[in-house]
Amino acid sequence: MTATKAAARRRIAVTALAVVTTLAALVAGAATTMPALQVTALGVAMGAGTVSLVLAQKRGGLLGWYAITAAVLVYRLTMHLLGSSA
Repeated sequence: MTATKAAARRRIAVTALAVVTTLAALVAGAATTMPALQVTALGVAMGAGTVSLVLAQKRGGLLGWYAITAAVLVYRLTMHLLGSSA
């Protein structure tokens, strides 16, 4: 396997893991999701995100994307908690 093929495969893996991380984080932040599913989705998001960051050679953009995703997750969970306690 040449270096360019290995780099292409790495990029594909990082992209796929970033998509999985984002979707799992959004599922974890959904107010209508069962708590067990939220915890599982959050675990998947953290695991896939960690692996994608380890595989990524340029992490800056990926970290920014995950920061935005985490902010949305925290916002959605906060709104859910404030809405159910009112």
